[in-house]
Amino acid sequence: MKLQRRSVLAAVLIAAPTLVRAQAKLQIPDRWYAVKVEDNAFIVEMPGIPDHKVLNDASARGTPFVLHSYSLEAGGNSYVAQTAFYPADVEYREPQRVLHAALESRAKQLNGGKWTKTDWREVAGAAAVESAGPLAGGSQLRQLAVSKERRFVSLAFMGRRGRRSLLQVAQAHLMAKPRIHVLAPGGTIATRPDSSGAMQMGLGADDLVAAVPLLKGVAEIAAETVSRVGSHSLGFDQIHALAARIRALEADGVVVTQGTDTLEETSFLLDLLLELDVPVVVTAAMRNPSLTSPDGPGNLLAAVRVAADPWMRAHAKALGVVAVMLDEVYAAADVAKVHPTRVNGFASMQTGPLAALVEDRVVPMSLPVRDAMIAARRKLARIGDKAAPVALFWTALDDALPLIPLMLAASDRVGYRGAVIAAMGGGHAPERAVENVVRLAKAMPTVVSPRTGGGPMLRKTYAGPSSEIALRQAGLIWGGRLHPLKARVLLETCLRAGLERAAISELFDAFG
Repeated sequence: MKLQRRSVLAAVLIAAPTLVRAQAKLQIPDRWYAVKVEDNAFIVEMPGIPDHKVLNDASARGTPFVLHSYSLEAGGNSYVAQTAFYPADVEYREPQRVLHAALESRAKQLNGGKWTKTDWREVAGAAAVESAGPLAGGSQLRQLAVSKERRFVSLAFMGRRGRRSLLQVAQAHLMAKPRIHVLAPGGTIATRPDSSGAMQMGLGADDLVAAVPLLKGVAEIAAETVSRVGSHSLGFDQIHALAARIRALEADGVVVTQGTDTLEETSFLLDLLLELDVPVVVTAAMRNPSLTSPDGPGNLLAAVRVAADPWMRAHAKALGVVAVMLDEVYAAADVAKVHPTRVNGFASMQTGPLAALVEDRVVPMSLPVRDAMIAARRKLARIGDKAAPVALFWTALDDALPLIPLMLAASDRVGYRGAVIAAMGGGHAPERAVENVVRLAKAMPTVVSPRTGGGPMLRKTYAGPSSEIALRQAGLIWGGRLHPLKARVLLETCLRAGLERAAISELFDAFG
């Protein structure tokens, strides 16, 4: 028999009595316990069984299949399970001989176990194998392993025989749509006209979801209105609160709908604050709902499809927070607003999109390099509640930046604790501004970032008082490839976390 699908999971379960028998009337609750397999890694989860423990687990890549095995103790019995992942052109019956030999060898180590029944089924359109083994007190352990849309799923049930259908529950599990939580802080996407025709905040999360009926076919949607403000009026504290709310959600993915004005900043801040194994997607609208062709509904549908996509969910940690605009997926560290009004107003000039939406599917293109983000999260493990305002100065032709000494003279009143200089070229400032820039760097952590909007800056090419060599020697922190707006977000977060200048410099240095 040849497989007609891309892959199949085969699992065989062995039961072996332990030396110490459980009491005959041991009561095992009739509960379902998930054993999930993703990216060839097995996760055994059986909470609530006092005598359950995973003895060992291991994975090995064989020919022509990937083999995974684990053993556990539950209900007074010892069990060994092995799962194999076969390519589509391999007849899976033949490799069973290899599995059987390995299982039999391991079973003998568990006090001479015996084989249990194994039945091949089809569940939710995918080949599956169901196994059963006896437990003390007339109960049994049943397991079903199945592959479906890049997901490896294994379900286990401990309880009385015949109480529930494993296949029915497995089918419901596989057929269930992902749970996506939509959080709506506001923005153009949530506006509606007032009596004068001017657009005002007014739509909530339920309104946004109701405007896109196709969402029902993609995911189970929960909608929550966080606020009704334009993103130009959002603050750091509000994004920290939003991150805390996202952490508390029990969902398979999260979509944030907000305004475009600060999306490149808020998405990056969320990426610094969150490390989740589910997708977090930020989206918005360039055209308000009163116009003939608003892009908000399409962007929301695309964002939910991205959050629900199996590839996105499997790579959530590797991708981090992403932004979705006009059917393209961007890394939060790279996305930028590049036009004030057009629907194609967002881009990632340095790296391009991570994925694109074509028809109703997500087409992956690349995974981002996230070493710097991972290192930043480690240093930012404890972030305080006290705000740390950061000033942003843009260098320009014939500008000496005279506001810097005025700001320093009134430092107690203005309250800035750090600064970012959007520098010319590869990291330069006008010579007439150097004195003020150096004074600023001596007074507070000051980061230099390219005013071009991103890209690694020079470090040791040009000489002269306003060159990158001179500015670095004067103590300015090099911001790497980060856009000045993102450098400001990162510096504020560093200061809020209580990092000293040396640690801040090391953190920024990782960004190139």
